[in-house]
Formats: sequence, C-alpha cells, structure tokens
Amino acid sequence: IGTTKSGESTSTDSDDAFSSFTWREEHLPHKLVSVTQMRNCENTIEYFLLGLQPLVDTILLYDDRSTDNTVQHAVEAIERHHLHARFIQRAETQQNQFWDEIHTYSLLLKAARSVNATHIMLIDTDEIPTSNFHDNHLLKNMIFA
Repeated sequence: IGTTKSGESTSTDSDDAFSSFTWREEHLPHKLVSVTQMRNCENTIEYFLLGLQPLVDTILLYDDRSTDNTVQHAVEAIERHHLHARFIQRAETQQNQFWDEIHTYSLLLKAARSVNATHIMLIDTDEIPTSNFHDNHLLKNMIFA
C-alpha cells in the first residue's frame, strides 16, 4: 500500500484487482478498519461485504490463494455497490505450503495502520455481523465509548 502526492492511498501489488482501488484517506478522530483474509468464498463474499460496510470505515481484503472466483466476485461487488474496500495483497506462498498466520496477521495490521486506523477488527468472511450491530451504529458506539 502506498500514497500518491495528492494524499490518495494506493495498492502496490501488480495484479489489477489488487491495484485498482484508490481513494482519498479520511482523517477521522476514530477510524474502524476491518481486515479480512478470504479464500474460496465466491458465493458469499458480496453478502459479507454488504453486511460489513455499514459498520466500518474501511474494509481491507487479503486473498489467501483462492482457487475459485472470489477475487472477481469481490471486485464486482465493490464496484457495483461503491464500497469503501480494497485489496492489500495476494498470498505469495504455493498452494501446498503451510499458512504463516503470524506473517499474515502482521501484514493485515500493518495495512490497517497505513490507512490511519484507530481501531482494527479482524473478521473472517464466514462471520457476518447480526442486525443489532447495524442499529444506531451500535458497534462503533460500543468501541468508541
């Protein structure tokens, strides 16, 4: 993730899906950023993103070697619904290589800090916030209280 001269954040990954999202970073007194590792969730990624977006200021996505159309479905959902989300990186390991959890979470936390997060929510794509968190900004009110 990088920043342009005009203050816009950009991804530095060479893959188009991971470099196509750019926006001006907001400097909020409190900023809740979700970081999500995703893998082979093409059928649920749009539902996940739509459920999460109202709760957070920014969504950062990390693709962990998906072998289906997860990335394409996520890109389409982000563009169709104008979501404040972007990809930070694709996993660089081979399909059969053991997942390095510490490295992945370090990368996700570093990315969240780079977009001025004051609060970070680690959430998986199979974890959908329930409707009570959407009512009156309950989640943010609880966190920022």
